[in-house]
Amino acid sequence: MLYLKLLSVALISLSVQADDVRWVDFRCDGDDCVIPYDKEGFKNGLEVCYTSADKKDKVKEVTWVKGKRQGPARCFRKAQVAKEATYQNDVINGLYIEHAYDARGARVQLVKNGIQDGYEFSVDKDGKVTDISWCFHRGKLDSAELAYCKLEDYGKYSAALKAYRAEQESISKEKAEKTAQRMNGPQKMMYGNGKVRSTYTNVDGRMTGLYTGYYENGKVREECEYKADKRHGNCTLYDDQGRIDAKEVYAEGELTAQDKFFDNGKMSESRKSNGKRSFCGTTFYDSGAKEAEFCEVWETHLYWRNYQGPYTSYSLEGKTYSRGQYDKGRHVGVWEYFNDDGSQSSVMTYSDKGLLEKSVVYYEFKIEKNQRVPYLHRIETEFFPDGSTKKETVLPGHSGGKPAVI
Repeated sequence: MLYLKLLSVALISLSVQADDVRWVDFRCDGDDCVIPYDKEGFKNGLEVCYTSADKKDKVKEVTWVKGKRQGPARCFRKAQVAKEATYQNDVINGLYIEHAYDARGARVQLVKNGIQDGYEFSVDKDGKVTDISWCFHRGKLDSAELAYCKLEDYGKYSAALKAYRAEQESISKEKAEKTAQRMNGPQKMMYGNGKVRSTYTNVDGRMTGLYTGYYENGKVREECEYKADKRHGNCTLYDDQGRIDAKEVYAEGELTAQDKFFDNGKMSESRKSNGKRSFCGTTFYDSGAKEAEFCEVWETHLYWRNYQGPYTSYSLEGKTYSRGQYDKGRHVGVWEYFNDDGSQSSVMTYSDKGLLEKSVVYYEFKIEKNQRVPYLHRIETEFFPDGSTKKETVLPGHSGGKPAVI
């Protein structure tokens, strides 16, 4: 436990924040040290520290001259150098290096008179710079930007640091050129397999004009007009077989009209805007016959919508099947339902909260002795708010629409 504790101490460099100035010192003291003293009582010579008195595990070496640290100093971890620095007049001057546990690299700082000043960067096991983290100026953090620090003497890492900076500046220049290219002119995006994903044109960095998207099989997915990154104008969507799936019209990114199609090419839906995200339209059977007329509000663009206002549905023969009113996707008021011959089959009455209050169902027969007997009658049922039956009445005759034929 003592050994682990000492190692943890050995791997922590002391960085003191005083008035936002980064001071750097060196600590890796062991419990048992051999310290040479001169006749005047000053430390003078090589101080070596171990984890214990048997002197098997060395953790520190530092040179003293007349009571001041002078020259190289090193900390050890399992016989490998863990940290190293150079002292002048009892303060670190030069490179302060912390080696990684796995010996796969190191962290390097430039220190002047005990104060961090210059780049702080990482190197791999071969001494190649892999990252510049910070830039200090007289102990104060300026920026991670490369231009803030000068290429000074970084000893054995000077050439690697210079090469890394040149590489990063080249990458920055290339990025700037690509950014400028993306700002204006034709653009092309690709799939990972090298096939074209989309083509479009940028004006001042914003998509403007025709955008064409493609499936990975090469067929067109969409052809839409854009203005300043928003759909504006006509837009045609296709399935992966090349069939038209929908035709849409946009104004400043808002959908104003939409026609959708079955695989046979016939229209399945058609709607037009009568306000922001509010539409009225028609749905069709795949035969082309009208299925329903409706109005709706799109709560979340293109994904969630609620019927709002009048709604009428039709049979394949074009006869009215039902009609009524919606409010926020709920039935409200009186809803009528019809038979194929046009006679009423039922009438439902809903509250303004969409709760069924009353139903009237029309029948053309009654059951007597387990047999159907022709008989024109209706059943009126009233409901409590929880949906349970309040009252049910059986009445003869037909009160609405065309009388049923018996």
